[in-house]
Amino acid sequence: MVKVVEEDKRAVTLLALYDQVKNDAVNFRTLYQDVANLVHPRMNQITTLTTQGEDKYTQLADPVAVEANSEMASGLSQNLIPLGQPFFIIQASMKELNEIDRVSRYMSYITDVTHEKLFISNFATQFNETLLSLGSFGTSCIFSEFDIETGGLNFRDYDIGSFYIEENAKRRVNTVWLSMEFTAKQAND
Repeated sequence: MVKVVEEDKRAVTLLALYDQVKNDAVNFRTLYQDVANLVHPRMNQITTLTTQGEDKYTQLADPVAVEANSEMASGLSQNLIPLGQPFFIIQASMKELNEIDRVSRYMSYITDVTHEKLFISNFATQFNETLLSLGSFGTSCIFSEFDIETGGLNFRDYDIGSFYIEENAKRRVNTVWLSMEFTAKQAND
């Protein structure tokens, strides 16, 4: 007789929840597939799968929507994140602290370091992908992490077909289900 350990039970429970979320999202996935075919063909593997190297633009009758979405994402990116320029400041939440010279200088230093780390990372390119998804589907998923090996920041935008979101009663995202494929070597790393 096989002994089921507690982790196995948790995995079975999580997989059942994931399957329920997938089933609940079927109508959205179909809509996202239609949108991807017309506006974002590079991401059109939501309900249909193409083989590697297959032309994903075969269903595209007119490139206007693709070009408009690309221009919108580019314009938003340039306005929200002007390269080489600060696009946010870090301040203490207590306003009286910001008036103390030492605190103000330190917050300015933190702002500068944070911008420097963002600009030398892959943030701008991944954020642009996020904006393309927002323009196409109205939602997106970007992941950020501190990379211990490089000592820098790493960002990853996930295609609409690779994640599901759940919201709480206040309509705020409280769960992200991310589906990823790995080779055996990648899974082991």
